Amino acid sequence: MSQLGDMMPNHKDHFIFVDICNIVSSCFLELHVVEGAVLTSQWALSITEKYTPTNYKTISYQYSRLGIAYQAKQAWKEARYYLTKAIDTTRLTNEIDEEYIRKLEADFDLIKNRIIDNTQVSMTIHELQPNPGEIMEDFCRRAITEMIACNAEHNTLSFFKSEFERLPNKQTESEVNDEIRNEVSQNLENCVRVSALDTEEVNFIAAQFKNMCMKASPLLPAIIEAALTTIIDRIKDENLDADNEQFISLKQSAFIFSYTDESENYKKGVRVFEIRKKIESTDEQISFKKTSVELIDDCELHVVEGAVLTSQWALNITEKYTPTDYKTISYQYSRLGIAYQAKQAWKEARYYLTKAIDTTRLTNEIDEEYIRKLEADFDLIKNRIIDNTQVSMTAHEIKPNPGENMEDFCRRAITEMIACNAEHSTLSFFKSEFERLPNKQTESEVNDEILNEVSQNLENCVRVSALDTEEVNFIAAQFKNMCMKASPLLPAIIEAALTTIIDRIKDENSDADNEQFISLKQSAFIFSYTDESENYKKGVRVFEIRKKIESNDEQ
Repeated sequence: MSQLGDMMPNHKDHFIFVDICNIVSSCFLELHVVEGAVLTSQWALSITEKYTPTNYKTISYQYSRLGIAYQAKQAWKEARYYLTKAIDTTRLTNEIDEEYIRKLEADFDLIKNRIIDNTQVSMTIHELQPNPGEIMEDFCRRAITEMIACNAEHNTLSFFKSEFERLPNKQTESEVNDEIRNEVSQNLENCVRVSALDTEEVNFIAAQFKNMCMKASPLLPAIIEAALTTIIDRIKDENLDADNEQFISLKQSAFIFSYTDESENYKKGVRVFEIRKKIESTDEQISFKKTSVELIDDCELHVVEGAVLTSQWALNITEKYTPTDYKTISYQYSRLGIAYQAKQAWKEARYYLTKAIDTTRLTNEIDEEYIRKLEADFDLIKNRIIDNTQVSMTAHEIKPNPGENMEDFCRRAITEMIACNAEHSTLSFFKSEFERLPNKQTESEVNDEILNEVSQNLENCVRVSALDTEEVNFIAAQFKNMCMKASPLLPAIIEAALTTIIDRIKDENSDADNEQFISLKQSAFIFSYTDESENYKKGVRVFEIRKKIESNDEQ
């Protein structure tokens, strides 16, 4: 891009840059450099709108690419905005592509309920208090009702709020044919295999079941509810035909299926379904019965507010009655942290996991394995502080300075975005990795075992990440984050290993029997590195993977 810009100094926003920006944006997305993907997608859109303002099909495509980039950034409001623009713009074309619109609308549906940034209200047990004389059952029902209303108001429900109040209609059961029953029963069977294996009891309404297990189905919750009702009635029928395989497998499973219109946690009359494990003896029964709001292990059902609520209760009770039982208190802190992770409230999740780690260190016999597990969970969320503290830094906020060429602008934009992400803890590695210079001596620490591990991951990388792109650039920390996240190797060691591997690949006299590098050498890609990249600080080692071009006809 920089070289083309130098060749055309008066046309740095030439239309030729659109395709280049799109390719670079794809590369950025593959490497999880989402700010770069947003930046280059925005450039492509601006150029397209400038030169072809009535080419609605292409403009819609650019809007959708920018929406995808914002999805990767988890900036749901911006993603929704640009997907809406893409849908509206494509409708201006002479020949409307209904298939394309359906795809955009499907993407839109995926994000419309994930507006989790500044507009989301975080409603927790801290903001809900029992009224004077209010018993626990009434408080629980009121708390759930208020949180449902709050989520509905802020578009964070995955279905209509009215589903929590809709009453069953007996006549709807007559609309359920064998095909519908078969579809719902198959999904119910899949549900108990996946969602309820580790729980004693799960409660849900039909809309929650659809959202969890039948999201792609066109069936309405009312039809699914009627189907579930007839299925459970047949399962409980002692005279069920033994040849009816559709229900026999459910009847013979390790679970009991039932429903009620008198649930303590939903509006009276609403049909609530229950799946319980069959218990062979009373010794196996747990003392603390799980209800629909205690879905810690069932956050897939999206009752995450209930999970937070009941985890907080459990923690409060534990601290009140066993204030020195640090092991149990730590466990309750960790469960509350897990609930907040399911809610995508990363700051709260980080806080409670930190409390869990600190508390377990107070025990007489420290469980190092448990601490390592907590620290692993902590590492997963420490860079996902994406709520009120996150700053959305995009191309709109970074403008070229007077007389600044494309190369300098690109480098400055990336530098500023790196600084912004580092400041707000949204980088997946230390900011210093963008400034660390290679050390030749580090290469002496790289043994055959390390070379083998890195080369295998490099080979996997080109199979997965670079097949659809012409060129990919990255530093060692990005490669580790993308391809070797579970490895204990430091980026500096990975950098030295990649350098050694590429040197050997390019060496014409390298040992032909060394299968470790021969497969990479004979692949469809060219591997190289430079310390003079135009988009990184001078001296920083940047690696490049490019597709081999066999002939000029393919260029």
